[in-house]
Amino acid sequence: MTKAVFFILIIGIGYFVSSKWFYSLIVMASIAILSYMSPNIADFAAYQGVYNFIGANGNEYFNTGYGWWILCKLGNQLHLNYITFKTILLIVGFVLILYFLKIMKVDNNVILASYLVYPAITDIIQIRFFLATSIVLFLITFLIKENVKSYLIYIFGIILIAAQIHPSAYFYLLLVLWKLLFKFKIPSTI
Repeated sequence: MTKAVFFILIIGIGYFVSSKWFYSLIVMASIAILSYMSPNIADFAAYQGVYNFIGANGNEYFNTGYGWWILCKLGNQLHLNYITFKTILLIVGFVLILYFLKIMKVDNNVILASYLVYPAITDIIQIRFFLATSIVLFLITFLIKENVKSYLIYIFGIILIAAQIHPSAYFYLLLVLWKLLFKFKIPSTI
């Protein structure tokens, strides 16, 4: 119950605090604390098992993606337990989201407070999806630059990084097609 009250309080603060930097810091800290204090959530035991299996003598396990295997191997080499590793990934993903919001010039207090209402809870559980999506959001900052080099960074970033952590990231390759279709759209003569 204490965690729920804490969580609701953090959401409420977002609608009233004007400092974007301060609120972002509060949200990042609260997500990290809630993640670190809540190991008994769905998928935790399964991912912890994969993490520990990869850490045991560098076992190969690519069912969760080659990128995820590399991250787990790195976390184990740094002697992090799974909950610390997961919390660090949440913070990294959150920083990527903040960068995206800053580039897009979005009022991030309201967005972050609204994000905490529900999606953040599932992201804490579905860490691979969250991290891959955070990377895609970061890569979108290249897609909006509308030049070939930036498009290639976006495409290869998804293929080589985000989709190797979670294959759902491949879906966002459609944004390149969407951008190209609307960039070279033939004007109607009506």
